[in-house]
Amino acid sequence: MTTTDLHNKCTVRHIGNILLSPFSCLGYCFVLEANSELTWRDVQHLVVWNSEYHHLKHNKGWKRNSAGLMYNSRFGFGLINAESMVKAALNWTTVPEKAICKASSSSELPKAISSKLKEVEIEISTEGCAKSSEEVNYLEHVELSLDINYNHRGALDIYLFSPSGTVSMVLSRRERDSSAVGFKNWTFLSVHFWGENPAGRWRVLIRDMTGEDYKGSVNMVKLTLHGTKQKPRHMTSGKKRYIDEEEIEKALDKRPEFEEELPDVANNIHDELESLRSAEHKKELSWMDLIGKNLRMLPARQNDIPNNLYQDVELEEDYIDYSPNQYYY
Repeated sequence: MTTTDLHNKCTVRHIGNILLSPFSCLGYCFVLEANSELTWRDVQHLVVWNSEYHHLKHNKGWKRNSAGLMYNSRFGFGLINAESMVKAALNWTTVPEKAICKASSSSELPKAISSKLKEVEIEISTEGCAKSSEEVNYLEHVELSLDINYNHRGALDIYLFSPSGTVSMVLSRRERDSSAVGFKNWTFLSVHFWGENPAGRWRVLIRDMTGEDYKGSVNMVKLTLHGTKQKPRHMTSGKKRYIDEEEIEKALDKRPEFEEELPDVANNIHDELESLRSAEHKKELSWMDLIGKNLRMLPARQNDIPNNLYQDVELEEDYIDYSPNQYYY
């Protein structure tokens, strides 16, 4: 992709997450050009059903839900396959009308939670609003609404388990979130259960693994299940099959994705900043401190730049000024 670059130039070697949106939008444009009758829900189904995990399989955290879809809390359903989406769109049948089924906790509330108790589990039983106008047999989005009092909100992490055992981490622990307000009718959303049947016993696991002395209560837990009564046509041939179906077992991460098993990124960043402050003998760090001396004194000739460092930068001057008004992400 050709895009703008430093010093009023263009580049075809730009890399980074900033390109994700334009690339995705380009794929959606092709899809809508192939079939202009698609609804927003049709496009979502196309994305889910035509994404591939293959090129990301060496990353941890891949799981598979009971509808056969690979998902990851970092990469969603994988990389969008625009060609596959366009081919599917050409002969697409509009997905059935959406139904919305609501269910409330079958556990007795309020229920106490604290650092000493470590965790509390809330159950929600539902038949998917069977035999009603809002019957849901094939899930799309799942909303989890909570009302929790807690004197240190950031200590909590929250997980939602479907009746088939699929787990979605809807909230991770946040060390810098010291709010004593808790969660007042907060709603979290997950698509990890896409295509599953919602009927059965759902479980909400709320934890505080800090070992501190925080406490509170869970006052309300509700589910809002978005989906369809009838099976969408593209699902009638069975579970989704991937290009390397036989390799999936090797890619699956069997460990529960609990917070303590994830890298402690927040602490790592905090430690790095403290180390940098000490080295620079400063209380506050400037932009120039954060980008480091190596970037401040980038060599003038591109041939002198390591192959893996800023390959898309075209240099004209002796040194580049990487101050905030000169460098854009």
